Amino acid sequence: MPVDTDLEKAAKSICAAGQLQFIEYVGGGAFKNVFKVQMGGGQFRALKVIKGPASEPRTNREIQALQRCNHPNIGRLFDASTHELDGVRYD
Repeated sequence: MPVDTDLEKAAKSICAAGQLQFIEYVGGGAFKNVFKVQMGGGQFRALKVIKGPASEPRTNREIQALQRCNHPNIGRLFDASTHELDGVRYD
C-alpha cells in the first residue's frame, strides 16, 4: 500500500520532536503506516503511526500485548504516546 502523506508528515513531526532521524517508509495499511527511524546512538527503530482516535481500542490492545511479550523475534515497545499535528491526533 502506498504511503499516506498525512501519516508521513506526522512521522516527520514526531521525529523532529523526539530527536529521531526519519529514514524511510516501510509499509502500512488502512489506518497506519510504519517508518524506519534512527535514534541518536545510531540504533534503528520502527515508528508506527496510527491516524485518529477511532483506532484507540485496537491500539491499546496492541500496546498491552507487546508489553507482555519478551521474545527475541518480537519487537519491543519503547514508547506509546499521542501526537497532534494540524488538529489531527496520531497514536
